[in-house]
Amino acid sequence: MVKFYVFYMNKGFVPIEIVTSGIIAMICCVGIGLNSCLVYVTIKKKSFHSPCKILIALYAFFGSFHLFGYCVKFGIFVFGINYITLQTCFYILFVPLIGSAFTVMLQLCIGLDRLIGVIFPFCQVL
Repeated sequence: MVKFYVFYMNKGFVPIEIVTSGIIAMICCVGIGLNSCLVYVTIKKKSFHSPCKILIALYAFFGSFHLFGYCVKFGIFVFGINYITLQTCFYILFVPLIGSAFTVMLQLCIGLDRLIGVIFPFCQVL
């Protein structure tokens, strides 16, 4: 693994990295678009204003920030920058990390909401 980093450290434009991270970035862009559609539909449709559906829309919203973090790698490789400092990486990926943290929390909340819905199927809270 160390040889890989040493070999590509000052290489500049690396086509294999651009192709692999480009494919991932394209998939993430589709995911961001579909997550945005889900959030838009949840806001516009009044029938989607139940607590679980709002949690799912919030999950999609913060998931879009998480997916954006994968697109950053593609942008870095396209400009021929193979390695960045840890501080620069932190500033670039701060928002995607926050999105990732929120998605984990929202997964737990959605799971608990669904568990309560299964355990108590006839009790409606709202």
